[in-house]
Amino acid sequence: GLAALATLELFAKARMPNLPTSQARPAFMAGKIGIFADSSSNLGAATRQIAKSFEMRTLCFPLGAAGGRLPAGGNLAVMLSKDPEKQAAAWQYIKFATGPIGQTIMARHTGYLPSNSVAIKTPELLGDFYKANTNFQASIAQIPILTGWYAFPGPNAVKIIDVIKRHSEAVVTGKKSAAETMPSLVADVRKLLE
Repeated sequence: GLAALATLELFAKARMPNLPTSQARPAFMAGKIGIFADSSSNLGAATRQIAKSFEMRTLCFPLGAAGGRLPAGGNLAVMLSKDPEKQAAAWQYIKFATGPIGQTIMARHTGYLPSNSVAIKTPELLGDFYKANTNFQASIAQIPILTGWYAFPGPNAVKIIDVIKRHSEAVVTGKKSAAETMPSLVADVRKLLE
């Protein structure tokens, strides 16, 4: 709650520009901003684009409390076809994409956290790759603290996320302090939970 907002307040105090991801990513890759929190899925592209322009380092996402957890994002494969032949072909692809080889290809190219532990642990797949590419290690180092993504209950779940984002942005940009934001954020969320 308040501790998280107080952390966001530090960004305003450091005069960090409020950039949308579409501007922040290229600014970071051009060396115009020094710190950027992003999905591991962008690590491969960032590594290739930055190349030798400057030394980039990754780190595990900082946690504000002992025993803290990180919500895992994620993707899924969905088969919608009713045609048995197309279903069989889709199933073969899904097995490949989620299997050790498919996950190795995906992780090496993008940096995204693989969901296949065989790929992670096998030296000739990703095991040796992670040893040689230290920037790619942060995502797998956080596996033990990953948890499910929290969803607010009820029909206003998306609105609640928007409310939290709006209040957080006011703190990040220095328009409001953490202390003055917290009561209104809580009140606005409570209204939507009723």
